[in-house]
Amino acid sequence: MAAGLKIIRSAEGIATAQEAWLNELVEPDKGERARERESQEYARWLAEANYERLIEIANTRRLLETALRLREELAQREREQTREAANAGVQQQFEAVAQQWLLETKLLSDPVRQYLHPLHLKIIAMGEKILPLVLREVEKQSGHWFVVLNAISPENPVKPEDETSIERVTNAWLEWGKEKGLI
Repeated sequence: MAAGLKIIRSAEGIATAQEAWLNELVEPDKGERARERESQEYARWLAEANYERLIEIANTRRLLETALRLREELAQREREQTREAANAGVQQQFEAVAQQWLLETKLLSDPVRQYLHPLHLKIIAMGEKILPLVLREVEKQSGHWFVVLNAISPENPVKPEDETSIERVTNAWLEWGKEKGLI
């Protein structure tokens, strides 16, 4: 059969050869409608596939965000536990040394001997990490802790005109400690 010819059979079974282009002239929308329908079906299939993929991506993202949040919470808990364990050890050491220093120096009338006592120097050597503990001792008024505070604190909140009053010095340090969240 020649190229471009199409065999059409009538209801009575009579076969007729007809050129394909002629059929498109008679029914021009048939091919176009089929292409449009195929195009719509393909678009629908793509949309469904993309929708399922978007749902999968969203679920994966939520899982990853949850995993990252849980990992950060676990790391934070571990840091807090480590800090608490370290603080507990520092607190026990500070309390033991401070109690011994107060006991050994309570009868000394010379402040130089009190503040140059080896245990007082050991307290100062503990550094800034004991600031909350020293401030609590100031709150309890268990001794003169101002030399330690001056030595280990990054700043001195006491105004020069207040240095002659133990009450004003105490208040300045306690207010500073509260502002900094140390007590």
